[in-house]
Amino acid sequence: MAESTKEGPPVVVRLGEYNLRTNYEDPKPVDYSVAEVIRHPDYKSSTHYNDIGLLRLSRPAELNSFVRPACLYSKNMFNVNKTTAIGWGNIDFAEDPSDILLKVSLSIIPNNQCNQMYHSESKTNELAQGILPSMLCAGELAGGKDTCQGDSGGPIQISNKNNHCIHYIIGVTSFGKFCAGKNAPGVYTRVSYFLPWIESIVWSSN
Repeated sequence: MAESTKEGPPVVVRLGEYNLRTNYEDPKPVDYSVAEVIRHPDYKSSTHYNDIGLLRLSRPAELNSFVRPACLYSKNMFNVNKTTAIGWGNIDFAEDPSDILLKVSLSIIPNNQCNQMYHSESKTNELAQGILPSMLCAGELAGGKDTCQGDSGGPIQISNKNNHCIHYIIGVTSFGKFCAGKNAPGVYTRVSYFLPWIESIVWSSN
């Protein structure tokens, strides 16, 4: 998410949106002014590490059947091998973004395998330490499914095995090589790794 604020701080958060071109949703999407952008203290725009941040809204969000709190996954390991990414990003590399909220099912790729695929990138300043435990990778090695430009800052999630209406956010879309290329999974910020920092901000008054 910190990466997605490099071009300028966001000023509005819209909750309950699905189709960016229509106003027919019920209930209507609601806009909230951003009171504060909080980037992780170790984030540097010159690298891909610690790519996470928080937005403090100017007023409490109103919840309904379309707007609910996000459940953050607290464990570093997953008992599933699939995750779902969502976003309004580009449908393909250098193409226009989507007007409607899209989702795609991706395979979770082990970090050691992902590190091998990003070996050449690990020689650059952006990824000098390789793929760290604070990151996770997801995609399809055969290509064809991925997040893309415009999806940065969006969630990847897994469903609760006992209640498929409940989803846990396990990662935040960070970066990738291509869009849906072969042997080029996307890289995501691992939410569980940053939970202590998130809670220190969200629950700072407790």
